[in-house]
Amino acid sequence: MKIIKYSSNQKLRLKNPVVALGVFDGVHRGHQALIQKTIQQAKKINGTPTVVTFFPHPAHVLHKNLELSLLVSLEHRLELLKSFGIKACIVLRFTKQFASQDPLAFVKKYLVRFVGVKEIVVGSNFHFGKNQKGNGEFLKS
Repeated sequence: MKIIKYSSNQKLRLKNPVVALGVFDGVHRGHQALIQKTIQQAKKINGTPTVVTFFPHPAHVLHKNLELSLLVSLEHRLELLKSFGIKACIVLRFTKQFASQDPLAFVKKYLVRFVGVKEIVVGSNFHFGKNQKGNGEFLKS
């Protein structure tokens, strides 16, 4: 699996990337279902099953006093994603500034310009961007 870190000077050269977007902390059954859907969609369009994830965990950045134990380390998470068939993983650095982005700005900068995404797969409770205004419905529109 190709592990990629964001660079504003770079545009990825992945073939028809189908992106599962999320933290994937623990890669539990719900995450595995999203990964399988991503792989299935990628096969349909001869694309690259890809995950865009965040590090450190957003809860650690946004709620400094929260006692949240990670289920798996980033390295273990990446190994699990690889074992399920993901071919590329983009790790985005999560900071307070990153979290304050408008959802549309995030989509344009990272998913469209950097990744060149063809399809996006998210869970039903996925939210992103400033005040968590972005979600699956937002992505559809």
